Amino acid sequence: MTPNRLNYLFCACLLGAISPAGRAETPVSSPATHYTLGQLTALALENNKGLQAAADQVEAARAGIETAKAFPNPEFEMMRGSLRARQAGVLEGDSQAVWVSQRIDYPWVRSARVDAADAGADAARAAQTLSRNELMA
Repeated sequence: MTPNRLNYLFCACLLGAISPAGRAETPVSSPATHYTLGQLTALALENNKGLQAAADQVEAARAGIETAKAFPNPEFEMMRGSLRARQAGVLEGDSQAVWVSQRIDYPWVRSARVDAADAGADAARAAQTLSRNELMA
């Protein structure tokens, strides 16, 4: 087939596929449901993913406050390696080291950490209110 004939067949198939005569109309089986403004508002507030994400951010901020109040855990570190002699007469072999450390929790640092987490929670609540107000607008 020639390119012109292929173009003609393609256009004919395309027109047949999109023409209204080739489609069957589907009947509407049920009448339209009518909602009041209050019902639509309640549905929007209940099912909006942006509002749900903002609520999750508020919960995460509350968890951040609890984390900020917690005492730091002790840290345990262990290292293994091998020693190689760079000078004659030095012993070679395995090397091992173990450390246990506990950070000192200063009260003024801790209170600043809790205050910062509280401010983060306030910001998350404000963002949630903003999202709700934007949705309602």
